[in-house]
Amino acid sequence: MRHHKNKWAAIAVAGVVSVAALSGCGAKGAGSSAGGPINIGVGVDAAYAPFFLADHEGLFKKAGLDVKLVQFSKGGEAVQGIAGKQVQMAGNSDTTTITLLAQNPDLRVLAIYEQAGRYLKVVARPGVTEASQIKKIGVVAGLSDYMARKYFEKAGIDTSSVKFVEGDPPEMPALAKKGTIDAYLLWEPWPAQGEKLGLKVLTDTGSYGYSYVHWLLTDSSWLKTHEKEAGTVAQVLAEATKEIDAEPDKAAEAVHDEAKIPVEDAKTAIDQIDWGVRAFEAKDMSSYKEQVDYFIDKGILKKSPDLKSAVLTDWFTSHATSSKGAS
Repeated sequence: MRHHKNKWAAIAVAGVVSVAALSGCGAKGAGSSAGGPINIGVGVDAAYAPFFLADHEGLFKKAGLDVKLVQFSKGGEAVQGIAGKQVQMAGNSDTTTITLLAQNPDLRVLAIYEQAGRYLKVVARPGVTEASQIKKIGVVAGLSDYMARKYFEKAGIDTSSVKFVEGDPPEMPALAKKGTIDAYLLWEPWPAQGEKLGLKVLTDTGSYGYSYVHWLLTDSSWLKTHEKEAGTVAQVLAEATKEIDAEPDKAAEAVHDEAKIPVEDAKTAIDQIDWGVRAFEAKDMSSYKEQVDYFIDKGILKKSPDLKSAVLTDWFTSHATSSKGAS
């Protein structure tokens, strides 16, 4: 995983992880013809602010795209929605998606649209003040689980001595309040929700050296006939992230309207994420290789996915930056 201490210097610009059931804007099938509808799978938290803002402000429509956002309870479910033909594109974290690439070899990673080391936090019940006191921690498979394991490793604690309790994000604050778990590691708004219940944030992932990025994803077969539309989506996200930086209050309102997250919680989360759409760099690929090795060592992956085929390192530079509208 990439180690970052400072604010990310944006190269171009764009937007993010999640919570709630498949909503009424659900997909009705794959848009297979050029210029057809594009269903994009998203989570339901402020990490997806560029998608929500673009939809709320009509930016997709202005760019000539017929886009529908499909909300999933977890980012990994949005990625699986591509394989299931519910959506044609999706956003999700690098770490969670890496665990899914081997079983979905047709996935293609187009660009990075955000990065953060302050967005995921360890939240503990009253009385728990350090990692050594945590015997049970709540996690979501993928990014949350990975970051939690790295938290204990950085603290010099054998992860085999800790029970990792998987569940859905909304239930974690209540479980910690009851003492069913000692802590959880999640993205906003769940740390903020925990604080409202009297829980305490112990640290964020950046404080012990780890940040994540979010990927814009699609399917290889769909991409073959929709390169221009995909490029336009990336360009719209870049425009949306510029608006987020310029008018965070407007972005928070869009997150509230589309994801039903309190405006103040959305504003807090938006400030903790570094927005920017960009192509991949050598250090990104090194980070992904490090993660793959970790998951293989832990038995989570049996073999390495084909990162060279999945991650289209120069796609954003060659397609999105020259796209001016859908065909």
